[in-house]
Amino acid sequence: MPLPVHQDISLCPSLSFSLSVGCLAVSLSLCWIC
Repeated sequence: MPLPVHQDISLCPSLSFSLSVGCLAVSLSLCWIC
């Protein structure tokens, strides 16, 4: 039982990290267009 919970906890930060990287890439490409 503890294993899935641990996986969820470790998955959450990586998801938020990829989201922030996506935001950074979008803002960078917007800067490039401007």
